[in-house]
Amino acid sequence: MSLRDVRYSVFLVLRGNLKLEQQSTISAPRSEIWAVLEDVPRAAQMIPGVKDVVSVGENKYSGTMQVGMGPMKMNLQGELTASPDAENFEWRLEGVAQDKRLGGGMRVIVEAKLDEPEAGQSELLVSTDIQFMGRLGTLGQPLIRSKAKDQMKQFTKNLTKAVDG
Repeated sequence: MSLRDVRYSVFLVLRGNLKLEQQSTISAPRSEIWAVLEDVPRAAQMIPGVKDVVSVGENKYSGTMQVGMGPMKMNLQGELTASPDAENFEWRLEGVAQDKRLGGGMRVIVEAKLDEPEAGQSELLVSTDIQFMGRLGTLGQPLIRSKAKDQMKQFTKNLTKAVDG
């Protein structure tokens, strides 16, 4: 399996808000990709810096994310709620995380859809809306935007490897 095509769109909407879109074509049936994405703790580990993701209830998870961007280091602790729709191969994730040391946090909504336009070729469309709160809303927007794009790219690579076996 290989990652054939990845397109990114990154744009800043308002001060403190960041919207990202990623479309990827992966050479695998969508049922195989869905099986990996359905396991939220496993899929979360494919995002650089994410660790200790555990279930705390039905479709509810907690975990941490450590991210370094130049001189700024974030240690976000938070919770995530997943709303999967297996019938349509769609899901929505909503999360809130705080970095107490930096005095800020973020709220994130991720919507994703998995299509299979032809047998064995799947398209993954991920739309992410991040709202930064407190000091994170004013610190290093260019750094945050660049890091978020890199993390989405690495997630897709890791997902491709995971589905490949």
